[in-house]
Amino acid sequence: MKKILSLILLSFLLITNVEAKKLTALLSYATFNSPTDGPYLETYLVIDGRTVNYIQNIDGDYQSTVDLTFIFKQNEKIIKFEKIELTGKAVKDTTLNSPDLLHQHRFTLPNGKYDFVIKVSDKNSSHKAFVNTQPIEINYNNNNITISDIELVSSYSKTTKENILTKSGFDIVPYPTNFYNERNNKLTFYSELYNTEAELGPDEDFLLKYYIKSYNYGDTPENFVRIKRLKTKPVHIIFHEFDITELPSGNYYLEIEVYSKENKLKAKNELFFQRSNPNLKLKAEDFSSINITNSFVDDITDKKLLLSYIKSTKPIANGMEALFIDNEIEQQKIEVLQRFFYSFWLKRNKLDPKKEWNDYLTQVKIADEKFGTTTTRGFSTDRGRVFLKYGPPNTISRSDNEPTAYPYVIWHYYEIKQFRNKKFVFYALNNATNIYYLLHSDVPGETNDRQWRTKIFRGQPNNVDDEDVPDSYGTQKRLYDMPY
Repeated sequence: MKKILSLILLSFLLITNVEAKKLTALLSYATFNSPTDGPYLETYLVIDGRTVNYIQNIDGDYQSTVDLTFIFKQNEKIIKFEKIELTGKAVKDTTLNSPDLLHQHRFTLPNGKYDFVIKVSDKNSSHKAFVNTQPIEINYNNNNITISDIELVSSYSKTTKENILTKSGFDIVPYPTNFYNERNNKLTFYSELYNTEAELGPDEDFLLKYYIKSYNYGDTPENFVRIKRLKTKPVHIIFHEFDITELPSGNYYLEIEVYSKENKLKAKNELFFQRSNPNLKLKAEDFSSINITNSFVDDITDKKLLLSYIKSTKPIANGMEALFIDNEIEQQKIEVLQRFFYSFWLKRNKLDPKKEWNDYLTQVKIADEKFGTTTTRGFSTDRGRVFLKYGPPNTISRSDNEPTAYPYVIWHYYEIKQFRNKKFVFYALNNATNIYYLLHSDVPGETNDRQWRTKIFRGQPNNVDDEDVPDSYGTQKRLYDMPY
């Protein structure tokens, strides 16, 4: 993908939690390329009005103020710097109305790699500023087909007067997170396609394809593919909305692809997002048309064994499958269980579902051996689940004898799908068992606890602001930052 798409940027999403009354803020950003002004990065920040402090203004109303600092650096040299004082709406009573603070900004930046630093602080609070650094790359040119970042959209309207929200004749309010709950049944996105004319020639046909793809096993749910035949020109606007009412809970990619008329892939971009849709459930009749005759599950007639097999698949199950496993399988007849089990593996490998299951069963046995106990199967443990879902870690760091600390282990993955340098922290509450619980991870969708270092030391933090413990208490920071 990188070889084909060396000029294509992934869209990044930063979720900033500066806990309360500590700020809670969401920041999204995306890069685009203006034909007249060149590349630019657009940021959109939403600060939860309930988590800021208010003071009275000269009119007797209450207002909040947040200081923002945006810095773009290359090799520690500051390329661009912007400091902004963001003032909230004045309100009479903060217990009845705490409006969010919104800020959007555009930064013109030449092609290159940057460290993007954002600092957020409540001007009316003594809390330290929250600081986050994110590497970004901007790489647009005028000769090759390129897709901008994909921007998720909260709402839009036709522009009446051009402003900071205006793009291509619309005022577009970004959706500042990549999580869609059951109340958000529309996924709207905006992107731009550049240089089809320069690379393919004037007035040439090409295909634009955009679709939703499962993160776990790469298939595309039904009714979530769109294909358009277009003519080349310098810039195309990609602005579309998917109804995700029937999209099951799970992790997904939103994909955009460009094909020449010879059906050669010319460019591709993708954006990771998560969907929670607990009201959408599997039912026994959903498998009634599955034919298992002469399949590998036809020979599994021991219900107890089949139930065990099905339960072992939960670490890699999607949201609907996991709900079915948790709530339905015990009372189902064996014929339904067989169809469900066969459908599960057929979905993951249409050509050879038996091989897919046997390969997975090998890993289940490894999880039992490494992480299970006499009473607990390996796949039911946190380490077993992570092992089966993401594979073995690249490095493991462990500490068993720190004073006053629980035993803990840190797993480091160099790569998980499109994510890089991800970690899991597990700890054991009882030295006598092999059970380690997941305390913290920086993988999207996994347990995330900024106070994990404190909690390892046999108790809850004394203060909600506590995130670290003194170096004299242990070596977690060294192990976490530089695992070996």
